[in-house]
Amino acid sequence: MRLLSDFDGVWTDQTEEARVVREAFVAAVAKAQGQDLDQSQREYESFLGEILAQPHHNGWAPHGRLTAFVDEDPLLQTSSVGAWLDRMSEPSESVALWREAARSLGHTTVSELANEIFGRATREHLAQGNHALVPEAREVMDQLLQRGVEVVVVSNSDTSKLAKLFENIGLRPDVDLRLRGGAGKYVLGDTPSSLSLGGRQVFVDRPRYAALLLEENPDLVIGDVTSLDLALPYSLRANGQLKPSLQLILRQHPHTPDWVLPKGQKGADDRVLHDHALDGLRGLLGHLE
Repeated sequence: MRLLSDFDGVWTDQTEEARVVREAFVAAVAKAQGQDLDQSQREYESFLGEILAQPHHNGWAPHGRLTAFVDEDPLLQTSSVGAWLDRMSEPSESVALWREAARSLGHTTVSELANEIFGRATREHLAQGNHALVPEAREVMDQLLQRGVEVVVVSNSDTSKLAKLFENIGLRPDVDLRLRGGAGKYVLGDTPSSLSLGGRQVFVDRPRYAALLLEENPDLVIGDVTSLDLALPYSLRANGQLKPSLQLILRQHPHTPDWVLPKGQKGADDRVLHDHALDGLRGLLGHLE
């Protein structure tokens, strides 16, 4: 049995990492503006509130189209705020000042600043030893290996990041498990294609992730961000490119939005893209039984 697993949000708890990124973003803007940190924090919270009030229009859009929605993952929030600030056609004074702060720091857009800070903050968080796998990670991996499950961990993050964290708990990349970083799950293609889910259109034209899925041909896929992790394997299973027995598993969190769950269905053309939802990594073992 081959399990293809996402990394962040499945093997890690992203809460602290998201906080570090947010604080670094706000601090950079406050310093550039010469403004009180608390004031910049209040402005950020106001921007985020505006975005979360219309999550179907906001999220991570590195190449113009939304590749994931802001309410799917706390790590998407700073990028989402940056994109929202950039596209405001009639900016308020505070929006204009955040744009000016980005320019003063050498960036053309606020999105560029947010993305640069995201990378720097997460690298520093990892280097300082403040990022780790969830406490049950070793127990769960040992059980998977004992049951003969081939584990392939796939992430947008660099393979080196994944390797470091698994090595920290005594697991050997390329021996105990395989790691595939830089997966580009967020990279959309040239021909838009989407699924209707919870009243939203989730894009499934993700050529880099598609090539990886077809190469691995897994028996199970687990992920926590439906748009990035589960929508495409659902589509490939539906059109016969992946095996019909493929099981899709959602790693559910307190922040998981209703629209990806059965109670979030809003119309006959909507669907639930996962076959099972787990509240914790240990639940994966029960599912295999």
